Amino acid sequence: GFARDPAWFLDNERRDQAVMALRDYFARYEGSWFDRLADHDHPYSITARDIVAVSTLDVNIPPQTAIWLLGEGSGLVTALLEMIPPSWAIWQHDADLTKEGAAWQLWNALDHNWWPSGHSDPGMGTTRISKLMAAKRPNLIPIQDSFMCAGIFANKQPRNCWQPWQDLHRSVEGG
Repeated sequence: GFARDPAWFLDNERRDQAVMALRDYFARYEGSWFDRLADHDHPYSITARDIVAVSTLDVNIPPQTAIWLLGEGSGLVTALLEMIPPSWAIWQHDADLTKEGAAWQLWNALDHNWWPSGHSDPGMGTTRISKLMAAKRPNLIPIQDSFMCAGIFANKQPRNCWQPWQDLHRSVEGG
């Protein structure tokens, strides 16, 4: 469940405030470059452009993870991304966000692999992983951070927030 009804901003005054805030964001903040920098030309691999795009959202991918992604991990990442169609959106019934699905497998691969293997965990964490995955599948993977969780999920910190979002979208779509 959500802490607040997601339709809270639909009245005219709040909608106008939201539009002004979005305009300000796109005019003044680095994060507005995330989608422009994400490498949409290569939907089945995480590239250096994607890593740079994530940095506009005020996090950095640890060097050990970036090296793994661009080197020995690239084959696994590509294989998993090939099982997650770029056309999937979180509200679609065929979008598989189950724990057995490729999206979860990719999440776990990003959380548990780095270079060189056997060294200490560089600490990707929920926020970095969700931002990196959103660079590849922006309509499927919501960006998750503590602010979003606090505002929407009543301060709960789920490992990822896909299921509540997917449930909400499906209920709004009638299904």
